[in-house]
Amino acid sequence: MTQTHYPTTVQYRDLPPKAKLLRLEVANDLLRQFQYWRGDARLNAWQEGFLANMVRRLRETQGKCRISEKEWVKIREIQVAMEADLPDEMECYEESFGED
Repeated sequence: MTQTHYPTTVQYRDLPPKAKLLRLEVANDLLRQFQYWRGDARLNAWQEGFLANMVRRLRETQGKCRISEKEWVKIREIQVAMEADLPDEMECYEESFGED
């Protein structure tokens, strides 16, 4: 079993200066990505709520919040969902009306 490496979960105030800059850069990238993903048809309600909460936390803490390993796992799961193909709109339309 391989272990995935996640960014440090140390409190922001305890990080050395270079790690603080990296944390802010990662948080800025995540914030933009999460905002882009929100409202996508590939996400379920729980994933939407998770993204909304993460966006709120990143904004309130100006990127200084600590993201736990469990949260990184959820972020990776959402990333996989976002890499999946979008459902064909015509297929969804036909299924909703029972047409063949």
